[in-house]
Amino acid sequence: MANLPPLARLALAVTSFIGIFLEPAQAVPRVPAAAVAAAAAARGTRTWIWYEEGAKNNSGMVLHNGKGMPRAGDTFYWAGSIVAKAHGKSTQVGTDTGECMVLPRFYMQCTTLININKYGSLVGTGGYALSDKAFFYAITGGTGRLRGASGQILVKALDGTLATSFNVKYIVTLD
Repeated sequence: MANLPPLARLALAVTSFIGIFLEPAQAVPRVPAAAVAAAAAARGTRTWIWYEEGAKNNSGMVLHNGKGMPRAGDTFYWAGSIVAKAHGKSTQVGTDTGECMVLPRFYMQCTTLININKYGSLVGTGGYALSDKAFFYAITGGTGRLRGASGQILVKALDGTLATSFNVKYIVTLD
């Protein structure tokens, strides 16, 4: 654990703390990516799949509200690159920045700005328990060619839980 970045050590400590002192959080229902894409196609919507490979190209910061273990009010900030994968290659298609605030019972409330090259940006907001492996953001707006966007973003941890993973998959469904 000593070789991990400070944000990763904090996330691991928070996850351990949850299991010891708090009631287990209800997990977000597991929704297969294929089901999300199929539902989107049935509604005539557009679906994109992107990845944030945070372990490679992410930066983060924690604003800690006091001493000791993380508590309500602590805020996590990050910035990273968004890539699309095809034929074994990753191509950067944009960036993301965001913040998550710790709420009571170690739930997180997050807002993310995803900037997509040549298209504009999407803003999403949502919440999850630190032990979850996936959750949905509501798309609350967009800019450029994505102006007026609505829909949802399924965020899935690729290695561990959302509290410990720096690699996530975004499945973006625009209505």
